[in-house]
Amino acid sequence: MEDCLQFLFKSTVEGIYAVDEHGKCIFFNQKASVLTGWQKEEVLGTKIHEIINRCRKNETIHPQENCELLEVLHKKGAIRIEEDICIRKDRTFFPADYSAWPIIREEETLGAVVLITDITGRLNAEESLKRHAEGLSFLSNTATQLLESSTLSDQFKLIADFLYSLAKDAIIAFNEFDPGNRTLTVREFRCTDNERVILRRILGRNVEGLAFNFKEATRGRMIPGKLDLLEGGLYDLTFRQLPRSLCDTIERELNIGDVFAMACAVEDDLLGTVTILSHVRGGFLRNKSLIESVVNQAALSLKRTRIANELNIRLAESERFAYTLSHELRTPLVTLKSFLGYLHQDIKEQNQMSIRDDLNHMENAVVKMSDLFDDLLELMKAGRKRNPLVKVMLKDIVDEALRLEEDKIDRQNVTIKISSEKMQLTVDFPGMVEVFQNLIDNAIKFMGSQPNPEIKIGAIKNGEEIILYVKDNGIGIESQYQHKIFDLFEKLHPEIEGTGTGLAIVKRIVEHHHGRIWVESEGRGSGAAFYFTVGERVLKNLCKPQNSWCMDYFNHLTPMEVYSYGQKRTW
Repeated sequence: MEDCLQFLFKSTVEGIYAVDEHGKCIFFNQKASVLTGWQKEEVLGTKIHEIINRCRKNETIHPQENCELLEVLHKKGAIRIEEDICIRKDRTFFPADYSAWPIIREEETLGAVVLITDITGRLNAEESLKRHAEGLSFLSNTATQLLESSTLSDQFKLIADFLYSLAKDAIIAFNEFDPGNRTLTVREFRCTDNERVILRRILGRNVEGLAFNFKEATRGRMIPGKLDLLEGGLYDLTFRQLPRSLCDTIERELNIGDVFAMACAVEDDLLGTVTILSHVRGGFLRNKSLIESVVNQAALSLKRTRIANELNIRLAESERFAYTLSHELRTPLVTLKSFLGYLHQDIKEQNQMSIRDDLNHMENAVVKMSDLFDDLLELMKAGRKRNPLVKVMLKDIVDEALRLEEDKIDRQNVTIKISSEKMQLTVDFPGMVEVFQNLIDNAIKFMGSQPNPEIKIGAIKNGEEIILYVKDNGIGIESQYQHKIFDLFEKLHPEIEGTGTGLAIVKRIVEHHHGRIWVESEGRGSGAAFYFTVGERVLKNLCKPQNSWCMDYFNHLTPMEVYSYGQKRTW
């Protein structure tokens, strides 16, 4: 029986020791040695309180006269002490629960048995559960506030605040991605006031609004849903577009350690990035997993808001479209109705000349309605992904567009000048041909009485920037009308043929390519230049400059080929 008890005491996962009525140790199992660091030979026969000390959470040691474990010798009842602290032989300590029972024979207390349980694992688990619950509560609060915010700017501010509260003393930047310009712009920045002063002194401006050309190679290093440690630090973070010396100065004066980056994306749709500048090295970041969850949550919220905004825009466009369509259709219908009445009257009077005139007006109205419906159908197709994106030379696109417009070019005797620079694009080929065809057709229509009509076509390269253009020397566009010409059914010159949908179709196709389009003209009689991008390369300017450099750039273009159908020369 005694051997069984010895085996049981040795194999238990708790430390067990026993004392006699004087508090001297008479038993000390193997687990107790492992927990306390004392060997059995060192404690047997000694007063246990002098060997194994307990202390309170404030690390003050329990005095022997007030030791609850020794009181079990007098109380004749069990005692349990929870979440106490046991001091090891090497003066380190661990959290422990104690249970003590008196050894009683014939109402005489012979000693006591004490059980020590290391509760480190339990407390860690409880702390982990607590942090997890706090994290869930934080994410729930984050989601609620993001749902209540209706604008992208409010959401960028909220998310930056959330991340700053989690990152603990790190610097936070939340950047918005523009797929058309392929730029990342710092929308929100969080740091201390002193750090902001230092950055303003070094950069000469505020951090908010800084834009960087986005590199696909850098995005490829970002693990979806995970914060990525950038070994190259701030220099890599800025896509190596700030001088190395400037990045080194910022890191030194702000005491930057590790630099983290994470894509804020929903599947393949990149919405922005989050960057965190930590003041420590070693790849450690507090609340890292929670930060990743917030960023992933932010991506869904930003995506939802963008979709909602796009739907609102489309709804407003639909309302304007319905109103404009009803107005445009009413004109030929009124014409038909009016001349149908005249036709009845002229038939009764057998007025053959008037009958022919009535029928001609009615035919023109029907043709106008047919053209209108054809253009509307083309407009509906324009914004849809009808064809796969393919790599194609710009010259092939322009040649096809010129072939389709060849008859009009010949009739008007228009000189076409095409940039000789080779350029490859990744586009919807038929859609891009339609863009150039419409712009060329538009230029021919609005040449006016120009004796030497001329159209220039090509691309401007400025580093990684590429802008396509179609420029004419026609009647020009006054500045107050330049923002309206891309609207549906907008006709500045009603006397010129057309339904007013051509430029609206062009805009739809360009936007489908994540690009933008604008027009520049110095006014009546000065011609017009249409510029557009297709999202293939990076634009360094988010907005069209007031004094456009594009006009002046033509003075520095590479040689162009000039086509005057029937001859070809260098311009």
